[in-house]
Amino acid sequence: MSNSDWNIKVPGAKNVSFMIGNTENELIHVYGLDIPEISRDLDQILRSSKYSPLTAIDTYEIAKIIHGLSKMNGMYNRKIRNKLSQYVGKMTYLRISKLNMLKYLRGGARNVFNYMFSYEGQRNFLTNKLNLTLNEGATHADEISYLFDLFYMVEPSQGDRLIIDRMTTLWANFVKYGNPTPVTTDLLPVKWLPYTKEKQNFLDIDTNMSLKSWASKELIPFGIYFTNMADNNYRVDLSKVKRSIPFPKFEGVFDANDDSVMCPQIEDYNHTLTGSLDCLYLNIYVPNVASIQNPLPVLIYIPGGRNEVGFPGRHIFGPTFLMKQDIILIIISFRLGPYGFMCLNTPEIPGNQGPKDQLLALKWISENIDAFGGDPQRITLAGASAGGLHATLHFMRTKYPLFQQIILQSGTRAYPLIMTNSNVTVPHRIAEELGLKTDNTSEAIKFLTIQDPLAVIKASSKLNIRYKVCIEKEFDNVENFITRHMAHITDIPSIRKMPMLIAHSNNELLHHYASIDFDKANKNIIKNILDALFDFGEERFERIEDQVKHFYIGDEEVSNKVKQKIIDFASDTVHNYPVKINIEKFIKNNVKKLYYYVFSYFGERNFIRQIYGVNDSFQGAAHLDDQGYLFDTVPIKDKHSPNDQLMIDRVTTTWANFVKYGDPQPTTSELLPLEWKPVTKDSLFYYNLSLNLSTGIQPFPKRMAFWDLIYKLYGKYEDFHSWSS
Repeated sequence: MSNSDWNIKVPGAKNVSFMIGNTENELIHVYGLDIPEISRDLDQILRSSKYSPLTAIDTYEIAKIIHGLSKMNGMYNRKIRNKLSQYVGKMTYLRISKLNMLKYLRGGARNVFNYMFSYEGQRNFLTNKLNLTLNEGATHADEISYLFDLFYMVEPSQGDRLIIDRMTTLWANFVKYGNPTPVTTDLLPVKWLPYTKEKQNFLDIDTNMSLKSWASKELIPFGIYFTNMADNNYRVDLSKVKRSIPFPKFEGVFDANDDSVMCPQIEDYNHTLTGSLDCLYLNIYVPNVASIQNPLPVLIYIPGGRNEVGFPGRHIFGPTFLMKQDIILIIISFRLGPYGFMCLNTPEIPGNQGPKDQLLALKWISENIDAFGGDPQRITLAGASAGGLHATLHFMRTKYPLFQQIILQSGTRAYPLIMTNSNVTVPHRIAEELGLKTDNTSEAIKFLTIQDPLAVIKASSKLNIRYKVCIEKEFDNVENFITRHMAHITDIPSIRKMPMLIAHSNNELLHHYASIDFDKANKNIIKNILDALFDFGEERFERIEDQVKHFYIGDEEVSNKVKQKIIDFASDTVHNYPVKINIEKFIKNNVKKLYYYVFSYFGERNFIRQIYGVNDSFQGAAHLDDQGYLFDTVPIKDKHSPNDQLMIDRVTTTWANFVKYGDPQPTTSELLPLEWKPVTKDSLFYYNLSLNLSTGIQPFPKRMAFWDLIYKLYGKYEDFHSWSS
């Protein structure tokens, strides 16, 4: 059963009362047995379905148990045995019970009563049957023999008789009245309150019966636990490039006021070296109107940043504008650079640690967002720039993504530019820059593990290493993010029930080339971009380069005189035409509905134009410029003209409508007065988001027709053989 299954409502639960219980130590009968293999190889046993209902235990608590065992030289003592059984029991029986109770409540259950059976007596069913003498809590099904008169059981003691009377009376009351304690009595001195979303009550059934409640849900989303990884006859600490794991449960209230934490990077604004590996947090913003009774749709946002920079803080992603739209906003943090995207084709470092951080965040959100007043059945995932590629892969990699809708914001690039194969030289090169010259990958990783992460980031930047999502090799018991190039994934069943919104700007690479003096430099820009995308061969290349030059700049030479046309060429090859290719792929896969907009407004809040200081002589919007109209961004916070406010309202309403209804414009309005049709196989209908709104059947029609012809004639020469970091 997938994580999303837990969020399904159960219509049959409406007006039904439930009584659901577990024992205190459900699996002590498994991990309490003196099994020789356990003491010899606990890690193997944890992954064995013979002894454990879990197939891949990589959680924080289990890591601690294994770590504790390794410190004790493998001795499987009573303390570790009890810890192990309790934790695995909670992860299986108890967790499933709690998730089921939430499903029944969502389905309209009248009452849900939850109990924990913790009594240890002579008639405990499975303890008796297996001759367990552990005295470490009631195990699985131990309460059965206090309900039924099993002929082979010993005569009940005085304590047993009390529990028999309590159990049978509780069950009989529930059968008669739908309430196990309609009144309190000497036998049942405690009023059993039902389990609710707000108060997770349970009855502890023991000699001293008491009403308790489960601890509140964790408010911190996820974190990292560092532990050793065995590697044949020596140990190599690979923790800092391992998969992230769920943060442990904690007691009390988490103070979630500090959003300044960022993963190690050289940040884009002041170019300072900063960050910590303790950086995997979610920023969750909830409007006041949200409640469990009034759950709101959820927008999850994956920031861009070339896989090397970025953080989810309010400095860039201020929530003010979107909070007015009554949706919940979540910004995801994930590891960057070598810590998030080093790919070595080994089980320890298969690659894509950053996207796997995102995947863990998505799982946590789907399981916990209801506690914040969010609707787990109305989750929209959005990705910007490189985050858009990650978002795309999140629905292309599986039939069952953990969200129901998708927004791709300037998140599509030419296929040869977006993914890479493994590159085992990366740790060697960084290690050498930091003082260790070696060709042994494990030795290089061991060395890098003990280095200051900021020193590793600085060395990687100095070497100009670029990080991409990589194509992973498959290993047993290792979860992959993606094992094929995106270009080769042709069947995408997940989108057949998934509305999609795709966006980009009308002058995507303006920021990249606006400041370049083409009179003096970059004379080979057309050749260089074509060479990065295609492997035409020398003779064919020259002919095609001439065709492309003639189409964009005629008989002119590359110079400042034709700078905008050069920017058009770069934008078309890297962004615009790849968007068209992907839209056609999604339509061919019967996407439920696909809406498309081009952002062309040029105002004071255009995010990338402002950050890069693009000269006002250039028209149009650059890459991610609409981000300044979605978020209350500090670098442009005070720039807010009346026209900018209109665009804030238009962009946030477009996004919020899509998040709420799967349609950016369910009805025409004064704000969005033009009809917005979905894309079809016959029309790439798009909405031009600007001060003067317009629509069309395809943006840049002549330029896209030219690339249709180029790809028809030469598309087979796309270069998928020179992927590198």
